[in-house]
Amino acid sequence: MKLENDCCRYFKQREGFKRVFSEIKRKYISYGCFKGEIKLIKLSKNEIENLTDYLGYNCNVSTFRIKIQEFILRLDETKYIGVNFYEVLCLYFQEKIETKEEQRNREEQIKAKWVKSLEEGIKDFDVKAWIKHNIENKDMLFSKKYAESPKKLYEYLVYMDKTAQLLNTENEYTHIAVLGMKVSNDPHFFDPDKNMVKFLESYIRYKYKISNEDQLSLPEARSELLYNAKIYRDGYLNNITSYGFDGITKKEVIHLGWRNFNECCESINISIKNLENIVRIIPYNKLNSVFIFENPSVFDAVLKHFKKKTENVFEMPSIICTSGQLNITAYKFIEKLKSDKIYYSGDLDPEGLVILSKLIERFGDRIIPLKYTKQDYFNSLSQVILNPTRLKQLDKIESFYEKDLIIAMKNKKKAGYQEKLIDDIIEFISKELSKN
Repeated sequence: MKLENDCCRYFKQREGFKRVFSEIKRKYISYGCFKGEIKLIKLSKNEIENLTDYLGYNCNVSTFRIKIQEFILRLDETKYIGVNFYEVLCLYFQEKIETKEEQRNREEQIKAKWVKSLEEGIKDFDVKAWIKHNIENKDMLFSKKYAESPKKLYEYLVYMDKTAQLLNTENEYTHIAVLGMKVSNDPHFFDPDKNMVKFLESYIRYKYKISNEDQLSLPEARSELLYNAKIYRDGYLNNITSYGFDGITKKEVIHLGWRNFNECCESINISIKNLENIVRIIPYNKLNSVFIFENPSVFDAVLKHFKKKTENVFEMPSIICTSGQLNITAYKFIEKLKSDKIYYSGDLDPEGLVILSKLIERFGDRIIPLKYTKQDYFNSLSQVILNPTRLKQLDKIESFYEKDLIIAMKNKKKAGYQEKLIDDIIEFISKELSKN
């Protein structure tokens, strides 16, 4: 080893070998052996002097090239003959230099021990299966967090194990803040900006076999995803307004609160919490048609019209108002709704068509567009100009049958609003109710 130390000292004491050794190290790590060529541009004065002395020929050139093996073999012509150049390289950089393959093998061994330790620490069967699946498939979230800190990832997964065990013992829906408090003594543990909620969402997708392709906008996609595991985030804020429906509870009895609102001809705000105990929803008037409106103004106008027209609550339409984008409560309400004909009426603008398109994609032929023809668009036109960003949304719509409407909207570049179609909507509803 003395020979290697002396050789290393020779090169370390000469500034002109610094770039040469850096290149040799880089090539060795990449190839796993001493092969390849060193190429140095614009040699410094020290480099020219030191290389010329070592190699025995003039190195004052614009671009210096030499094979690594040639550089090493030159040592056999010096007092360092027989030296172990790998040891010299390690001494030079004061570290054990590993090839890429050696690094991979070492990291795999470390990871295998980490995985074994994790498997021994995790108790929930589904969490174990989820972890195994994500590791084998090199899940992006797992890979990223492992690269950042294996210890921190271990902590996340142990918390996930505790979370799953808690959820398995809960028979009722749990608010996510309460769940966070039980798991970590922190009600914000599963907040949207925290890492832990990403693991929770990943676990739920795996356990309930849910695709990453969601039908909802991101916040609502997250809400619905959590709801599959009986977790809710905004149980009382996520509302729709409805009139004319009976809710059938898990005990197969009519929800008296809903029934009383119907008999008083009053609308009711329904939250996701209100749907927990409801297994089926049926129109109060036992008719087959249901009408969903995007805007509260239209919902209100329709309800007022039929209140004035009849005192018989059984002749009133069953109607829903989503107040814009459909939230998780709206989707779950429709899922529980026992009606074959569900009409949807919204604004005739790109956002309105996207909402309708998502409904059709999700519920198929059950959803019937109401007042979405090309002529309806012209009848509803406003002076609001659609900018290119809004118009671009029309290119994403695939499940909408009225292509002429989309073409007309792209050409006209104006928004249509359903408030201008209120009389037409009421006339259509009246005709539909008269059929039953």
